[in-house]
Amino acid sequence: MCSSGILMLDVGGTFIKCSDGRTVPVDSDGSREDIVSSLCLALQSPMEYGRVAVAIPGPFDYSAGIFRMDHKFAAVKGESFRSLVAEAWTESETCTASDVCTASVGSPVSVDRLSSVDSPVSVGRPVCGNHTEPVGCGSPVRLPSGDVEFRYMHDVNCMLLGEMTDGNARGYRNVALVSLGTGLGFSVCRDGEILCNESGSPAISIYRMPCRGGILEDYVSKRGFLRGYGRDMTVKKLADMARGGDSRAAERFAETGHILGSGIAEILKDNGTECLLFGGQISRSFELFAPAVREELSGVSCLSRICTISDFDKAVFKGLQSLWDVSLCKM
Repeated sequence: MCSSGILMLDVGGTFIKCSDGRTVPVDSDGSREDIVSSLCLALQSPMEYGRVAVAIPGPFDYSAGIFRMDHKFAAVKGESFRSLVAEAWTESETCTASDVCTASVGSPVSVDRLSSVDSPVSVGRPVCGNHTEPVGCGSPVRLPSGDVEFRYMHDVNCMLLGEMTDGNARGYRNVALVSLGTGLGFSVCRDGEILCNESGSPAISIYRMPCRGGILEDYVSKRGFLRGYGRDMTVKKLADMARGGDSRAAERFAETGHILGSGIAEILKDNGTECLLFGGQISRSFELFAPAVREELSGVSCLSRICTISDFDKAVFKGLQSLWDVSLCKM
C-alpha cells in the first residue's frame, strides 16, 4: 500500500515497515549511528514522494518530531527525526545543516476536524503561530531534490484512525483500541475525536494501571503471556500449544483475557465505547483470549462490537494516509 506522493513508515522497536513493501531492520536499543542508518535506509529516496508520514510509539513529540523515549531509541532521545535524517545527508554532502527548516510549534490545546465537516474522525491540532495545523505536522526538510514534509502520529492512534476511516470501526464514533505486543497500547475515540495528550500520544494510558502488585503491562503483553516459560518460548509458539490442546497454555490466554477485560471495563463505560478493537501481533491469536474478555465486558451495556482490526498489515498505513488524504475520513 503506497499512497501517491506519500512514503509511510511504521517504526517499531525491531523493524521499520514501509508503505512501498520494504521492511528495514532497526535496533531501537542500538547506537545513534545504527538508528540513523536504519532511518535513512527506510527513507531511501524521500524526494520521490515529497511527503513522509511516520507512525511511531511514544513518548515522542508528535508536533515537533522529537524522540522522547527512554526504553527505546534512547540514543537519539531529545533529537529531531528530521534533523537526524538531514544530518545523514549532510555527511554525504547532499545538504547542509542550514537547509533544515525548523518551526516553533505550541502544544495541542483543542481537538478539531482533520478534514471536512463530514469527517467521522477528528484529531488534536497544535497551535502554530496564528495558524492551526494537524498534530504531527513538521516543517519540510531540504534534501537534494527539494523539500520533504514530515508528519508524525502515535502508532496506536494511527491504527485506530485507520480502522475508523476504512476498517472494522467504520460507522462508529465511540471506539477503543487495545494493541498487544511487546508492550500494551491503548487509544480511545469519543464522539468522533481521538483523545490525545499535549504531545500527541493517547490521552488515556492503561499500561501502568496497578495490577497484582505490578502494572497491567506486566500481565498483558509479551512478557505477561510468557511468564514462567523459558527464553526460547514465543507467544506464537504458546498460541500453537493452546490450539493443540495444551491446557496450561490455554489457561494463560484465558487468564490474560480476564485481567485485561476487568482492567478496561470502567474506562469503556466512562467513554461510552461502542466498538472495541484489538491490534498488535498478539491479537492474531485473539480467539484464544476473546471469550474471557467478552465475559469480563458483558456488563458494559454501551459496547456492541468486540473484534480484531480488519488488516494487521495495513491498518497503520491507512491511518497515516489520512493525515493528508481527507477522502479517507468521509463515511
